Amino acid sequence: MSDEQNEPNESVDFFGPPPLLRGEDEALYKALLSEVERMIEPKTILDRMDARDITDKIWEAQRYKRLEPRLIESASVSALAHLLAPVFGLDHVRGFEAANMYYGQDSLQRNVAADLLSHHKITDEMILAKSSALERIDKLVTTREKSRNNFFKYHQRRRESEAKLANIEEAKTSRPATDKAYRIKSEGILPANIDIHHGDR
Repeated sequence: MSDEQNEPNESVDFFGPPPLLRGEDEALYKALLSEVERMIEPKTILDRMDARDITDKIWEAQRYKRLEPRLIESASVSALAHLLAPVFGLDHVRGFEAANMYYGQDSLQRNVAADLLSHHKITDEMILAKSSALERIDKLVTTREKSRNNFFKYHQRRRESEAKLANIEEAKTSRPATDKAYRIKSEGILPANIDIHHGDR
């Protein structure tokens, strides 16, 4: 197979559109993909697949990091609302209203909600303990980052293996050619047109 046949066909998109959510910047994703491809220097379809997978994993990890503050706040509001429900006679609507006041932007409402929590001895530690979603968010971010790092290691090992095989093939083809036939004699390796006669000793 020629080198031209080995080169990836840039005009064909085998992997479909990028996995973007609404509002995410496609130009930014393509810029990231270009940087990954510059690092990997893809020569085959497998290299291009590696570049796309690495880009996707980096993008997903960054997505969770961007969303993490909002996810944590949402989980905290939900946890606090459940803790406040008994205070309002199991009225979850009023519980969510008070929780949103506590995490809201209005300083006066935050103070009123803080006094309510203090009166009922509801602490931030209790809110964290109630919110199992926070742990799940951390696991999502950690899993994406671990997956990305593992893929980097896999790609590096594959490229090192390919380089070793290429060096072996190059060594085979670069051996000096000889125009004389050789044969093995007891004295060593000699050209075929040379003979050694043993005299009497």
